[in-house]
Order: sequence, then structure tokens, then C-alpha cells
Amino acid sequence: MGIKQYTIAMFFSLLVSGISAQQSIADLSKSIENLIQKGDYLDAYLAFNTVDPEDKNPTILLFKENIALNYYYKTEGHRQFTFRNFKAGETRESAQLNEGKTATFNINFDKKLEDFVRLYPDNFLILKGLGDFYQALADNYGENGNMPIQEVFERINFYYAAANRTKGNETTYFGEGHAKTYLGYYMAARSPLKKAHALNPTDATINYDLAYCYWNVSVRDTALTHAFMALDSFKMADQKSDAAFVIGSVYAEQGLSKMGLRYFEKANEYKPNEQKILNQLVLLSYETQNEKRAMECTNLLFLKDPTKAETYNNLQLLYTDANRFDRLISFYEQKITEQPKNPSILGSLHFYAGSAYLDDSKNNEAKPHFEASKAEFLKFVPKTHAVILKIDEAIAICNNGGKKL
Repeated sequence: MGIKQYTIAMFFSLLVSGISAQQSIADLSKSIENLIQKGDYLDAYLAFNTVDPEDKNPTILLFKENIALNYYYKTEGHRQFTFRNFKAGETRESAQLNEGKTATFNINFDKKLEDFVRLYPDNFLILKGLGDFYQALADNYGENGNMPIQEVFERINFYYAAANRTKGNETTYFGEGHAKTYLGYYMAARSPLKKAHALNPTDATINYDLAYCYWNVSVRDTALTHAFMALDSFKMADQKSDAAFVIGSVYAEQGLSKMGLRYFEKANEYKPNEQKILNQLVLLSYETQNEKRAMECTNLLFLKDPTKAETYNNLQLLYTDANRFDRLISFYEQKITEQPKNPSILGSLHFYAGSAYLDDSKNNEAKPHFEASKAEFLKFVPKTHAVILKIDEAIAICNNGGKKL
């Protein structure tokens, strides 16, 4: 999502408390804004840190947070921030190759802002500052941060929602709505997202989140409206793919298989060979009697990793939905003839071909595949291995007329 980057001058227009008896707000605003525009991020941070080194003033702390979240040179878990002044045209990445003066500060913005919330529980900017901090954790670390991502989004939701009860702006409305969307609160997400949309109706990400929420509560025509706006506005291919996927999904749910297939193909063009897209292409290709395309996509799913059980489990579930076990069996048997002598892949192919036959109540055809699977796996695992025991169980079911023992 990303935090909305306010300029220092914009921040001064939002904040209400004084900065220093020695320097007026207007003077400090002008000097710090000039530093930011020149890329002198270290000097900008130091200017605020000199005014309030112990973070006793929430106004100064929020300015420092804004610089830290948006203009840091390096960071360790957003608990330690290193700043430097950047040369013209220099980026965070290119600066790594050039020497320059740096300074590092250890600061827990969330803890300090939480202390101020206890003193000023209805202060919009402090609440927003906490939402911004946790949104930065989500944007920068995702599921790899020190805090579980579910908890991160719960906190984003909590603080932006609290801020919106006092005032609200595009950042906080969208932040709350986006967090609720991530958490699966689709009905509740619509209200803040609509408020964000009213302020910026052409924003691609706001429209995408609205489309996603409306799709998940089955308000399909409205979902399509926002998804098309998102598709037109997004610039990055993976984002366009996500919007096209929602459009294809809505059309498929409306029974418009050819339209759904068209947009799933678009999604695949933007983001080739993603599993969820290929799955839909298989299903709708069968619905539109295009078996050739269905098998092409099945092969792409298989080639993702023919050594993993997840690959075959996905195909089994997919072909259960498509009700075309005959084609899956044919696919497996064709692959058996094509594979080099790889016991792991051949063992898996035989096992899942047998499973497909068994699911189709063809016990006699299933058994030889299970026996062939066992022979392949025994080439590299002992007979006491869990895989062998599972195969023996399947053979016993075949011997019992397809009924579990």
C-alpha cells in the first residue's frame, strides 16, 4: 500500500502545537523543506533531533517519524534508522556504492507514540502516526517481520480506525479499509474505502480494494465497475493481473464463461503461469469446450514442480471441480511415457493416476498404477516409509472393491 508521503510544509499545516521558542514554525518549515528537497535527509532529521533529542514533544516526534519512514538510508527492523544526505539523482540503492557521512538512531516510534496516545487519546495525527508505522512494517517486511503479519494488520486497522473517528483523510480511510480487506472484513471495509474513493475516485489501489470487497460479498456489478477502473489505472503488470483476475472471477460466477476466460487470459499475460490463474484457465477452458487449452494449462501446472505432492493435490482438486477425471488420467498416463527414469516423479505419477482411477470407481485400473508406484518409490525409500504404507493402503482398498477397510 505505502504510506502517503507528506512534505514537511504539508506536515506543518496539519500540526497545531509549537516547536521551539527559539525558532518559529514558518522558519523551521522552510529550512527543513529545503533540506528534504535537496536530499539532505540526515541534516533534516538532525534539525528536529536537535530541537527535541528526548522526544518529549509529540509534534517533533511525528516529524521525525515522517522522515524516518520515508527517507531512511538503512534500517534494522524499523527500530534502528541510518540517515545520510543524498546527492542529486542518488537513490537509496545507488547510494550504497558511494561513501558518505551517516548517523544511526535507535528509536521505537510505536512505543513513544503509544505513550502520547495515553495522554491525547483523540489526537488524529498521533493515531495516524501509529497507523503509518505499522503500515510501514507491513510494506517493508510482510510475513517476514518480527511481528506476525495478522497482528500488524490488526494494529493498522485499530489505529487508522481510531484516527478516522476523530477526523479522517485519504490515507487513514484507505489504510483502515485496506487493513480490513486484508483481514477479511469485507463488509466493514467498504465504508472507509468509499470515503477514500470519494476523495480520490481514480486511485487504482482504492478501486481494486473496493472491487475485491464487493466481489467477496457478491455485489458483482459494482465489483466489475471498480475492477475495470483499477485495470485501466494500474501501471505494474502484476497489479493489472490482479484486477483482471477479479474481473474474470466475477464473469465466471455470473455464468459468462467466455468473458471470464478472456480476462483470466489477460491476467495470465500480465503475470504468466501463476497457479490460481492457471487453475481458472483449466476450468473455464473445459466449460467452453477448449480441451487443448485446458491440457496446456494442466501441463504448466504440472511442470511447476512434478516432485511435490502439492502439485498433484492441486490437480486432483481441480479436476474434481471440472468433473473430468478421464482427462486427468490420460494426462498422467501420457506423462508416464514421457518421463525420464526419475523414480520420484514416476512414483508420484503412478500413485496419482491410481488415485484418479480410484476416485472414478475404477478399481481394476487403479491397482496396477499403485503397484508400479510402490516399485518406483522402493528404489529410494525403505518399505517401512510412510509413502509405502500409504500405497499399501490404496492397494488394499482396490482389493476390497474400492471400499476403505
